[in-house]
Amino acid sequence: MGIPTRKQWQELKKKHSISAGAVSGVEVGKAIDAYWNSGAKNAVQQGVSVGALEVVLAKYISKLDKKKVKDYPAFQKIFLDDYVGEAHKLKADAVRYNATKDVYKAELVKFFTAAQQLKVGKTTKNDLEKFKSGPLRGLSALGKNAAGVDPTKIDEWLGTVNDAIQKLKSEATRQELDDFVEATLKTVNEVRKLAKAQGLVK
Repeated sequence: MGIPTRKQWQELKKKHSISAGAVSGVEVGKAIDAYWNSGAKNAVQQGVSVGALEVVLAKYISKLDKKKVKDYPAFQKIFLDDYVGEAHKLKADAVRYNATKDVYKAELVKFFTAAQQLKVGKTTKNDLEKFKSGPLRGLSALGKNAAGVDPTKIDEWLGTVNDAIQKLKSEATRQELDDFVEATLKTVNEVRKLAKAQGLVK
């Protein structure tokens, strides 16, 4: 989706009757302009630029007086999702695109920890979707850019799980889900073996 422009921010403020200077010393419009005019050309520069914006956005929403906002709950949701949330996601992506071996190792831990939550008899299709879009996607995206790591074989296993979840029917039976969870956990073990071979996990 991307970070909203200053014009979009002004429109949002107008819609919710938020006056200029609603939070003393915090200028969201100026911070948005700084981000869009940063000229960031690589992941490192992008990370710095969007990281600075995220700090300003988080400070703004934490200090904004709810009483000065028309329909605050609606505004808060938009601001947290489209502004703070988007900035956080872009910063995380920037880290992935400029990852080190240690960053990849940390992402592996998240992946294995999430995999431990997949349980026969309990895991739902929605749980599997979250696993796919969260830790699995994160590890896969990171591996392609992590210095000092060869993710080729690991990514093959991750791709297999990703594709299988995508094909899994929304009305899958309990038995089908359980069979899938068992197969996925075996795949996770293969990923662990490959990671150990590279000294990425103990």
